[in-house]
Amino acid sequence: MKTTPPIIQIALDFPTIEEAIAVGGMGIKAGVDWLEVGTPLIVSQGVATIGKLKRAYPDFPVLADYKTMDSGGKNVMLTQQQGGQVMTVCGNAPDETILAAVAASKQTGVWVVVDLIGVKNVGARARQCEQWGVNMIYLHYGADQRRADATRDSTQWIDEVMGSVSSATWPSLMTTWRLAGTT
Repeated sequence: MKTTPPIIQIALDFPTIEEAIAVGGMGIKAGVDWLEVGTPLIVSQGVATIGKLKRAYPDFPVLADYKTMDSGGKNVMLTQQQGGQVMTVCGNAPDETILAAVAASKQTGVWVVVDLIGVKNVGARARQCEQWGVNMIYLHYGADQRRADATRDSTQWIDEVMGSVSSATWPSLMTTWRLAGTT
């Protein structure tokens, strides 16, 4: 699994696994590194989509974008059972949820990414999550935020987060952008 930047990830935010597999193949041809089972796909089709995408492209890491708010450890285990290597937890989730995900990550090897979507103090939460041992931090300006103010994006928090975490974490810092018109 490629873990050094830049990591190019394609968000497969489709309502069906068939669409996700087709676009995932296009992404691979274009040079992406990771395939993301997007939140809309997991919500509409369930966690089995992780396994289906992994079986379609066994040589590519699959990220489950749950944006977990509860049952952090359980979702790490579900990700592993389906063959996924990475999963997301919301930065606004209870501390116990993130800690449970990190503990399960140590057992399974599944990476835990904390998505800072909607977090008010991104620097402080990023620092706390780094101390707990998360594998990666996402800076995420959400679709609803973008619809309300399209002049901003997730780069607005880079300096704050980089000033809050150790330089060893910088290579794990990821920023999420979406193409116009996508979720």
